[in-house]
Amino acid sequence: MRCSHTVNLMFGEGENVMVLIDETSAAKNTGRLLHQETAWYFRIRDGAIVHWQAYEDTEQIAWVWDDGR
Repeated sequence: MRCSHTVNLMFGEGENVMVLIDETSAAKNTGRLLHQETAWYFRIRDGAIVHWQAYEDTEQIAWVWDDGR
């Protein structure tokens, strides 16, 4: 899958960081395009990412990848 991300907003407090991202990608197996806004949550401790959670449109992602097999 080819993919590009554009950061629209990033904010945080303490160990917590939230990032709002525009994502555009295309699945190689179907050729379908995906464009969605996602949110990524990070918890940072001692300068390292200790947790990452993505909030995405999983139904749209499943459609992009589904080639009917």
